[in-house]
Amino acid sequence: FAEPELDLHFRLDDGPGGRRRTDNLPKCPRDHELKPLGRTRDNGWSCDGTSYKGGCRVGVGKRGMTARMNRFRCELCDYDLCELCYKSWHEPIVLPDAERRRPGGRTPIVTVTESITILLLWVISIARIGETDIAFSAAGWDTLSPFEGLTGFALHSDCTDLRPQAWRWLTYRFTHTSAPHVVGSCILLIIFGVPLETLHGAPLVLLYVNIGCATGAAFHGVLDGHTELLGTSAVVYTFIGMHLADLILNWRVGSFRVAVLLLILLSLCLDILALCWLPLWGSSFSGALAADRIGGFVAGLCLGCGFARTLWSRRARLALKVLSGVTLAVLVAACVTWVAAQWPPKRLGHTEAWCWSRRLVLAEGVTTPATPSAPVGECVRCGDQACIEYWRGFPGIAVAECDEDLQRRLRP
Repeated sequence: FAEPELDLHFRLDDGPGGRRRTDNLPKCPRDHELKPLGRTRDNGWSCDGTSYKGGCRVGVGKRGMTARMNRFRCELCDYDLCELCYKSWHEPIVLPDAERRRPGGRTPIVTVTESITILLLWVISIARIGETDIAFSAAGWDTLSPFEGLTGFALHSDCTDLRPQAWRWLTYRFTHTSAPHVVGSCILLIIFGVPLETLHGAPLVLLYVNIGCATGAAFHGVLDGHTELLGTSAVVYTFIGMHLADLILNWRVGSFRVAVLLLILLSLCLDILALCWLPLWGSSFSGALAADRIGGFVAGLCLGCGFARTLWSRRARLALKVLSGVTLAVLVAACVTWVAAQWPPKRLGHTEAWCWSRRLVLAEGVTTPATPSAPVGECVRCGDQACIEYWRGFPGIAVAECDEDLQRRLRP
């Protein structure tokens, strides 16, 4: 693409052979070259020369004061200089301070508030229900009166249809199944959420949280729709996916890329170990297939690509935004369509649709079933109320939890 023409006819000096000299040109705090944009992208930007001694040479310190001014920008770092600060870079009056201001020094309001809220709800819930084994007790918003059983994500309760209760797609993240579950989730939220919020700001991170939460619920409804979903793992994996997308897009110029990659891999390994070991310690259920994690991770990859700051050309960035946005929208729409169309609920890849599952046992005081062909000891599944009433009224038979369901409730 042709370099935009500057209105004041300012040109970059040419080096030997007509090549542009970049050794003495101003750069952003992460040592990336600033690209001249002229006046072609006047969107109310502000000059970052205010962070240096003497401030901006033109005196613009707020957004919107740079109208009709030439602009030099690092897209990756969201760093801009006006033309006068760009030209005066090496003059003593604008020598940088010892500590340069890093791009995006925003306060992580959403991430910290989310973590504190989750912890407080869990502690208050434990205190109110008087649970003694607090290490592996499900607690949070869903166990507090008058919201008991109203905030966890589920498609059905036996054969009661819960799909119209749309708020469950976002509120399930405020209830957790154990102390390790809630503490681990909050720690990972802080580790991966704070860097994102300081760069992107609170409104966008709040959007990321809700999109990741809803996408995790959508994937869970398709892959494991017969179980209730609790916890904020989908949001954590959304943040992890965004960091991974940033690493892939900016590996050549990224800072601390190896350390970030190792942190991501370590977090994933620890989470997988928790999925394997917590059931042995008596942790309660929050999703058998970890489908919410898959959904959150996919949402994070798409959001990370869509809102990425890269050194790619403008057209390439636009194409990446469109592709990632369309991909995420299509996946979520497909999951929502599946959930809305299937009643009784049916998991992807399974042929049986059901909303009630019980194991048949002999009633108290009964030694032999009234009907020899009764499937005593087996699990039966029903998709409507008539089927449920049939088995509940079967002579000499009582119903109990299926062993499979008991095992699934022990999944973290």
